[in-house]
Amino acid sequence: MHFSLYRRPETIACNTARGYLVVNKGLLLRTDNHFVRLLSFIGEGTFGQTFLARDVVNGAYFAVKILRPDFVEQGQREKAVLDWVNAMDEEDNYNLIHLAGYGLYRNHHVLVFPRYFCSLKEFMDNNSQGLSLRAIRSIAHSVSTVRRNHAVDSDIPV
Repeated sequence: MHFSLYRRPETIACNTARGYLVVNKGLLLRTDNHFVRLLSFIGEGTFGQTFLARDVVNGAYFAVKILRPDFVEQGQREKAVLDWVNAMDEEDNYNLIHLAGYGLYRNHHVLVFPRYFCSLKEFMDNNSQGLSLRAIRSIAHSVSTVRRNHAVDSDIPV
């Protein structure tokens, strides 16, 4: 699925020297099931950048991950794992990240996820009291499910 781009005249989208997509606030992307406006930058990693976005139809918030074009193979593998997670965990019993949308935009893989409170790493960095036993059991259940099925991903929602 390819994205359609709707932009205001002041919105510019191009690549930096390192391959990241330059995105200004307000960029609109449409998938087969979401029409999202990029609101703000969340973070940057080796493979790409993540943005906070909001569906302009229903108001739901999403995290939109835009991969660098030189990570095409990793993007395809990540999508395959996420498709497996969506099929295996349709009822969201295992606390795993589910893919809400996918597409390509200017040779960048674009992955759309539900927006969670924070990542496990952010939670641990900002929580000096640690995790409750209930949270630890939930995380252990998620990790064991992923490991048992020979798929590895560190994105476990809190």
